[in-house]
Amino acid sequence: MKAVRLACEQFERTNGFTEPAFVRSWDYLVAMVERRPFESHKDATVHAHAVTFLHAEADLSIDLPTRTSRGDVRIVEYTASEILCASYKTGANTAGSPNVFAERLFGLPATTRVWSTIERLVRRDASEETPSK
Repeated sequence: MKAVRLACEQFERTNGFTEPAFVRSWDYLVAMVERRPFESHKDATVHAHAVTFLHAEADLSIDLPTRTSRGDVRIVEYTASEILCASYKTGANTAGSPNVFAERLFGLPATTRVWSTIERLVRRDASEETPSK
C-alpha cells in the first residue's frame, strides 16, 4: 500500500489535484474475469461494459438502484466492492458515466475501468505464463 500512497502523492504534486486509487489483488481480478459477469448481458445498444471500483466506505446495504434516472447506465451486478454496469449513448457523443453515477450515489470517490481493459490485462498475463512449445 505504500507504493499506492507514494504514487498518489506524486500524482498530486505533478498535477495539482488528487485522484482515488483502489487496490484489488491480481487473484481477485482473475476471478472476476473468470466469472464472465457480462456474458448473459449482451446487448447491441451497449456502448461499453465497465467495472466501477468503490470506496471502502460505500454503503452497499441500502436499497440500490438498477439504473440511472436517464437510463444511460444500467447496473448488471453489485459486488461487495464494485459495480458492474453497462453504459449507453444518449446522444451522438455522450455515453452514461458509471463513475459519476457511483460518486453521486455514495458521495465518495470511485474509479471506473472499461471491462475489456480488465479482461485484456488478465488474459495477457495468462498468455505470458504459458510456456512456448
